[in-house]
Amino acid sequence: MAPNKKTQDRYFKIFDYKRQGFHPAQIAQEMGISESTVKKAIRWVADNALFFGKEDESRVAIAEKERELSCLHQRLRQLEEGWEETTRREFSNGSQEITTTSKFSPSAEVALLRLIQKAKDEINRLRDLHEQVQGKPEADGSATGFAAGLRNVLNEMESRTIGNE
Repeated sequence: MAPNKKTQDRYFKIFDYKRQGFHPAQIAQEMGISESTVKKAIRWVADNALFFGKEDESRVAIAEKERELSCLHQRLRQLEEGWEETTRREFSNGSQEITTTSKFSPSAEVALLRLIQKAKDEINRLRDLHEQVQGKPEADGSATGFAAGLRNVLNEMESRTIGNE
């Protein structure tokens, strides 16, 4: 019996984490579930990979983008907290001075906010494509317009990811 849509979406997110190289224990901790559930999800996705249609592909792409957005928000929170730098100066008379300064980078925050907005825009585009495939299949049952649109969005996402590395 196939899991419901909500469970499938969660399984796709788990599978995406696994594709990114995370260990099942890390995935379980991140998502607040048991490691056996993570392994079950990965097994289900692997067993059913041949049966995924265009709708499932779009759901996987959305899940991947949402994970990226979550990571960006986490980086933003860390950046907003700032960081401390400790410096030590030694003087010629043998004395020392240790200073700690708090640092904050507004330009880094702006850059992260731009990345977050781009990720949100791409998620919205993917959701629009997902709605199109649900509502408008072609006469032969395929969704060629959707597939082309999804390929374009995924290619853009991939090129941006490669460009950022």
